[in-house]
Amino acid sequence: MHTVAALRKIIDLIIYVHTEADIRLARRISRDVAGRGRTLQSVLQQYFTTVRPGHVKFVEATRVFAELVISATDYHHLHAITIIAKIHELLPSSQK
Repeated sequence: MHTVAALRKIIDLIIYVHTEADIRLARRISRDVAGRGRTLQSVLQQYFTTVRPGHVKFVEATRVFAELVISATDYHHLHAITIIAKIHELLPSSQK
């Protein structure tokens, strides 16, 4: 089994897609209440006890290793070609 550090060494490009916490929570509420029949209270309890702390500890902590950070705002305003060009720019010349 690979360690996280060992995996980072073999990954060519790490992209982190950032979405603000309030947007993530709103999406979760919408999905879980409307699509899964959960109550607002149960969604909020799960979010604040496990989801948010897990995000901070395991997801957001990886942002520092990303060569490219794309915010949700950027993602919706940039064309795919712009993102691909940025990825291409960051790749080693041997992989272009």
